[in-house]
Amino acid sequence: MDLFENMRAFVRVVETGSFSEAARRIGVAKSVVSKRIDQLEGRLGDRLLHRTTRRVGATPMGAAYYDHCLRILADVEETERAIGRNVTEPKGHLRISAPTALGTAVIGPSLCAFRARHPGVTVEVHLNDRNPHPVEEGLDLAIWDRPGEAGGLAAERLAPAPQILVAAPDYLARRGAPDNPRGLAAHDCIQNSLMPGGRRWEFVGKTGETVVVNIAPGFGTNDGMLVREAALSGTGIALLPRFLVERDLAAGALRPVLADWQPPLHWITAVYPAPRRLAAKLSFLLAHLGETFANKPTLAASAARRTAS
Repeated sequence: MDLFENMRAFVRVVETGSFSEAARRIGVAKSVVSKRIDQLEGRLGDRLLHRTTRRVGATPMGAAYYDHCLRILADVEETERAIGRNVTEPKGHLRISAPTALGTAVIGPSLCAFRARHPGVTVEVHLNDRNPHPVEEGLDLAIWDRPGEAGGLAAERLAPAPQILVAAPDYLARRGAPDNPRGLAAHDCIQNSLMPGGRRWEFVGKTGETVVVNIAPGFGTNDGMLVREAALSGTGIALLPRFLVERDLAAGALRPVLADWQPPLHWITAVYPAPRRLAAKLSFLLAHLGETFANKPTLAASAARRTAS
């Protein structure tokens, strides 16, 4: 079944609190709605709904995924409206900014696929590790991966971007692993100077306890990719976006540190000038980026588990 139809079914169940009512509104059998929810839960590897004999409600992960679905479906509907205005193929030029690591790993490949799908649109991508203002810098779209002030701009969340504390096995063999976040003060830490908080790292435990620790960086940089390389070399403990180190964790080149303590959740956000009518080329691109992140469930799933902790 189509991913978007599954998302629509999930949204209707959350909004109505009932499989039967959701099925009535969609115009399908209750069993079809149930199957669509099962497929979404299987895709994400976790439960999206609490089911009782009287009511259906979203789990913490389901609540986070519900917000994600609303944005994606809104993008799809806008694209359909654009097509309804006889815009069957967008044309023009797009100037885009994205963070270096995210741009290299996710946004860049997505834009190449967008160009293949829509050859009438040319794309110019600038990679940097800050939150540029689209109007001030003449951009059609800026991708932010950290908190920022978007006053006067349109902003759409693309996906959560959970962070993880990691270190190389040889570093942990030499220095050991801290038992709690306060122990980081005695370790060599690797700092990304552009990340919020600076040398103050914040963590939340499973019981909801918040701990803020002042680290003493043995190595610092303003580039996330270099932070990763330093961690891989055994230089120290690093705080990095999970998507950037997923393969390193799977290969054992990096190991999680303080897995029961989670840093604040950041969001990947698309920011652009707020027009009276969204240009077709940008509307198509936002819908395409929505598909890109919808097909990367590890981003949404791992972050949703963070909110459930």
